[in-house]
Amino acid sequence: WFNTTIPAAPIDKLALLRVDGDLYSSTWDLLAPLYPRMVPGACVIFDDYGVWPQSKLALDEYFRGIRIDPHLKPVEGAETIFFMHKPSDAGGGGRPDPMGGQRNV
Repeated sequence: WFNTTIPAAPIDKLALLRVDGDLYSSTWDLLAPLYPRMVPGACVIFDDYGVWPQSKLALDEYFRGIRIDPHLKPVEGAETIFFMHKPSDAGGGGRPDPMGGQRNV
């Protein structure tokens, strides 16, 4: 169901994505359309990484295919939850605004 709903979702930019697909196809169906919409510096949370082998395989193959090392970091106290920040093209060493400089206050 992710493959029929997510690609057409009216989402331009994401600053946070939680991936909890459990299976290869559902994990891929979340990453393929949504990761490209993430702004530099955005946070991706992967639930059950390593618990569901097919989900882990989809994640590993996706990032290998786009030539990104996700540098997954475990979340303290949650052995199966990992996160990463989307790489930034911005120089200067600072973390960019995850909403691309646009804020609604």
